[in-house]
Formats: sequence, structure tokens, C-alpha cells
Amino acid sequence: MEKMYLKEVAFHGEEFFHFSIYKLKILDNRQLIINSHWHEEMEFLYVEKGNVTIYINDSQFVVGDQTLIYLPSQVIHSVRNHKDGDKSIYSLVFSADLIGQKELKESIFNHSLMSTAEIINLDNDIGKKIQNILYQTIEAYSTHHSESEFLIRGNLFHIFHYMFQSADKFFSQSVFKEQVLDYKKEFIVKYIRENYQDDIRLKDISQKLNISAEHFSRIFKNYFGCNFSKYLMKYRISKATLFLKTTKLAIIDIAVSCGFKSSSYFSACFKKEMGISPQKYRKKYTYL
Repeated sequence: MEKMYLKEVAFHGEEFFHFSIYKLKILDNRQLIINSHWHEEMEFLYVEKGNVTIYINDSQFVVGDQTLIYLPSQVIHSVRNHKDGDKSIYSLVFSADLIGQKELKESIFNHSLMSTAEIINLDNDIGKKIQNILYQTIEAYSTHHSESEFLIRGNLFHIFHYMFQSADKFFSQSVFKEQVLDYKKEFIVKYIRENYQDDIRLKDISQKLNISAEHFSRIFKNYFGCNFSKYLMKYRISKATLFLKTTKLAIIDIAVSCGFKSSSYFSACFKKEMGISPQKYRKKYTYL
């Protein structure tokens, strides 16, 4: 079925506060069915009790008690029974507009982890904190006091904060792991391509991806087969060869344009990588 026909038409929340909570309580062996659908809003699906099968796009997962599923905008999802028994599920549906200012909203929802659905294990210390926040949010929503809106907004920030803080060990199953890896790899390549002339360092990119420098160093080597410094050096040298072959720029100008601090350091790195000096390379391969 085409995705356009699965879009949910329901409106969640109020005109200026797009947030709703729905509780599903199924007793014993009654069938639980949430049909396939998607919506523009984000969603936290909290399985408080019971075992269910959740379908997310083309993947399916069996989850049990105390599991939180994060569903970003426009992800097709549905839920079915997995085993008999009582089930209790909360659905928290909210718009990105609740985050507020455009810059802050983008910094959160453009994060690589937030672009993919995730099944989150709450069986740890931080998970318990998130559970407390969820119950606090549910209670605040049920009171319908005007000040509850501030608490709910703040609680959403807290949940995302904990998700970012413990991303490496937090997720029990990555629904679209390959998509997350592809996103990071593309981001790294693009960042180096656009900033190789500058004094960029490993920690600069790791901060952009909101991961530790140590973790970034490991995943970089997995992605590219060498460490960050080696990859950056190779990229700079490859750009230098292009300048040498197609321009009449002085060696010092090429060195600076490719991110090297001096012509002597550039020449040493170039010869180590290419087996020939920049001057001899230009003479041998020049197109001019």
C-alpha cells in the first residue's frame, strides 16, 4: 500500500499545544491491534506491561515490559499482540514545535540519532529516570492545568537529553542501524570536503555528531579503514595533486590552500604519500 494512504488524519493536542497521550489497556487475551499508519508528529510508545510485536517500516520487533520506542516523524508503524496476558501501553504524540525556537529545535531533531526509530532499553539507571519522567508527564497531562504545559515541554527536553547522553549503550535494538551509519559517514565526508583547508581536528567532528572523541575515533576507523589524521592527510594531498596539475599556483599557496601550515611540511608529507616531491610531480603530470 502506498505510504500516502497510511497517513493519519487525526489532530493531536490543542491548537497551540500539539501534544496528546493515549492509553491502551488490554485485559488477558483480547486482541491488540494498532493498524499501520504514520503522522507528522514524533511519538514515544511506552510499553508499560505485556509483550507486543511492533512493526516499523519493513522491520518487526518483539518488546516486553518497560520498553520505550521512539518514532520520528513520518515513520510507518503498527502494533500487534505477541503473547496473551494483560497489556498496558502509553502513546505520547507531539509536534516538534513544542521544542520552541527554530535553532534549538533543529539542533535536536537533526541529530543523527533522532532521524531513526529506536527501541530503548529502560532497564538501567538512566532508563529508570526516563520512566519517572514519563509518569510525571502522564500525570501532568491528566490534570490539564495551564502550567502543565511547561512541565511537559521540559520533560521532553529531559528525555532527549538522556537519550543523547547515553546513546552508545542505551539502545537495545537499532531499527535502522545502517541508515544511522550512512548518515554519519556522509556527514564526515562532507565536513572534511568543506573544511579541509582549515585546522580541523577529530574532536571538531565528534562534537558535531554529539559523540565522544574516543567513540568517534573507533567508528571512523571502521568506516574508512584508517585513522582520522591519515584520511585527512590523504584527502589534502589528493586536492594538492589537482592544483599541481591544473594551476600555476606557487607551492606555498597550494600548501596553504590544502590546509598545510608551511611549504616544507607540505613537501615532506607529499613526498611521503606520493613518493615524489611536489615540484617533480608538477613537472611530470602538469596539464598546462
